[in-house]
Amino acid sequence: MGNLAIPTKPWLEIIMALSKKYPNKVITAYSYNLSQTNTTLGFINLYLPEVHSLFDFRDKLFFDGKQSILSDEEIESFNTNYTFKSACKLGVIGLKAIEPDKLRQYFPIGSMPYAQGKEYKFNNEESYINYELYKIWIIAMINKTELLELATAVAKALIEFERTAEKGKTVYSNLSKEVRKSNKIEVFGQKLKEIMEYESSDNEVFRKAFVEVYYLPKDSFPLFMTLIDFEYTYWKSKN
Repeated sequence: MGNLAIPTKPWLEIIMALSKKYPNKVITAYSYNLSQTNTTLGFINLYLPEVHSLFDFRDKLFFDGKQSILSDEEIESFNTNYTFKSACKLGVIGLKAIEPDKLRQYFPIGSMPYAQGKEYKFNNEESYINYELYKIWIIAMINKTELLELATAVAKALIEFERTAEKGKTVYSNLSKEVRKSNKIEVFGQKLKEIMEYESSDNEVFRKAFVEVYYLPKDSFPLFMTLIDFEYTYWKSKN
C-alpha cells in the first residue's frame, strides 16, 4: 500500500520475555500508544519477579523430571482478562494484571465482580492446558503451595462423601456442591459443618480446610474455592 508498519507483539509476551531476562527486578516502564491519536499511559512498575513466579511454580509443582505439564510457550501466550491499557490502570503490572481470560467465570457467584460459578468442562486438549494454567496462576497468587495438595484432598473427600449417599438421594451431592460454590467463608464453614455431622470419614480434611481458609486473605478465598472446584471436576472425570 506504500505505507510502513511495525508488527506488534501481544503485551503479555513482552512482559514474559522481560521476566525471564530480569527475573529478580522491578522495572519502571514508560507506556504510550502511537497511532493516529497518540496516548500516554505514563510510568508503570513491572513486578517481574511476580510474573516469573508462574515458571517457578510450574517447575516446583508440575515438573516430573522429563517433561513439564506446561511449556514455556503455553505460559507466555495465554489470553489475559485485562488489556494492557486496563492493566496499567491497576497501578502496577504483576500477577494480578495477567489474570487468565475467562477464569473469573468459574469463581463462586458473588465472590468477586463478574464471577459466574460455572462448572469447568474437560472436553479437549485445550481444556486440560487451561486447567493447569489456571491452577498455576491461582497458586502463585495465593503463594502457598500446600494449598494445592489440600484442595485436592478436599475435592477427593467430597467425591467420597457423595458415594456414601443412599441410591437415588441427592442430599449429599447437593451439599457437596454447596461447599464448592461457597462465596463466603461463613457459608463454607457452615456447609462443612453439615457434612461433618454425617460423620464423614474425611472430617479431619474438612476441619483443616476451614482453618486454612479462615486465615487466608479475603481476596484469596474465591481463588482457593475455585481450586477446590477444579480439582473436584478433574478427579470426578477420572472416575
